[in-house]
Amino acid sequence: MDPTKVNVTFTLRLSPPETNDLTLASNCISTSLFQGAVYLDFGFIEPDAVNALIAKHRHEELTSDQFIDGRRVVRIVTTPETLNLFHQQIEQLLRGVALVPKDPA
Repeated sequence: MDPTKVNVTFTLRLSPPETNDLTLASNCISTSLFQGAVYLDFGFIEPDAVNALIAKHRHEELTSDQFIDGRRVVRIVTTPETLNLFHQQIEQLLRGVALVPKDPA
């Protein structure tokens, strides 16, 4: 381990911006890397559009030039280091979800 780097654990409280405190829905993510910055585009695709594409695929072969329209909800630009921290947090979250017992319904 690099002696110049120290891991510190703390609780972070983020305040919403004064102008907008909306919760945004996202059901798809696109990632890209440009000049050392990581771009995370969270988007939303209408479920009917996805269902139509699946139905079309059942009847014919999809080609690589076919696409589906969605709406970018938010773009986040960050560093690879911050993305790595995010990855660690997501792993912890997913491990916690796996420990939650499923409903016997």
